[in-house]
Order: sequence, then C-alpha cells, then structure tokens
Amino acid sequence: MLVLDADERVSAGLKTEIEKAVGIPDYQGYYMPRKNFFLGKWISHSGWWPDHTLRLFKKESGSMEEREVHEKIVVNGNIGVLQNPLEHYTYRTISENLKKMDNYSTLSAKELHKHGVTFKKSFLCYKPLATFIKMFLIRQGFRDGFHGLVLSLLYSFYTLLKYVKLWEMQRE
Repeated sequence: MLVLDADERVSAGLKTEIEKAVGIPDYQGYYMPRKNFFLGKWISHSGWWPDHTLRLFKKESGSMEEREVHEKIVVNGNIGVLQNPLEHYTYRTISENLKKMDNYSTLSAKELHKHGVTFKKSFLCYKPLATFIKMFLIRQGFRDGFHGLVLSLLYSFYTLLKYVKLWEMQRE
C-alpha cells in the first residue's frame, strides 16, 4: 500500500524503484526520501531533506496510527529504504502556510494536552527560539537562503502558537 497526501507526487525514479521493491519478500515497508518544496523552491536543508518518511508497506504488515497531527504508519517487520524521492509541494503562499499553521498548532496543542504536558511561561521564550536555532543554524537553513530564513521564522511562530494554545486550553 502506498500512502500519499494530495500535495505529494511520485517521481519517475521512485515509481520504478517501487515496482521493483514490492516483489521483495524481505521487507514489509519502505522509507523514502521526501523532497520538500516551499514557496516553489526545493528546501535542501533546514531539516527538510532527506526527510525520510514511511509511505510504502504491505497491507497485512502495517497500519495507520491515528494522531491529532499527521497520522503515523506502523509496520511489523523489516523496513527498507528507497533512494529516489517522493516530491512534496508544500505551501505555495505565506497565506496558505498561515491557515494550515493555525489548524496544525491547535491540533498539536491538543496532542500535548492529551499527553499531560503542562504549560510553563518559559516555553514562550525558549521553545520558539530553540526551533529557530535548530532549523536555521544547526540544520543549516541559512543555506536555503531567504526561503530558509522565512521557513525557520514561520516554524518558530508555529511553535509559539502551539504553546500559547496549550496555555489557553489549560486555563479553561
């Protein structure tokens, strides 16, 4: 079974590789690198490449684990790694990103709340800053140029929203 989101495309090389892989009995699932595009540009740093994701698995060996944000595929057995990328065309505009960010930050806050995370005021300072430092400096988002800077800032803001929404939930 191949699981794709509406904004993902199978590259020609990946298609050929998948056709060969499904006949190999040694593996019950496969990770594949995901080539993420942001505002039309491939983001080759910032923690976005190779972004290995498990999307191909044998139905009898895998299942979808439901979560508030982005379901997870769980496979019982050996997992291989494919070489050709799945192409992921994320946000085409900042407005699109902000709309999804509002929804995802709410779902992430619910997930944190469900797992018993208690809001601390210090989260508002260090969590967004840590996100920015991790993406822009440690994962070298600066090498993605202006796109890397914008992406790192947006993820930092997403982190801020997530924890403010957690605070809001715990106030009620």
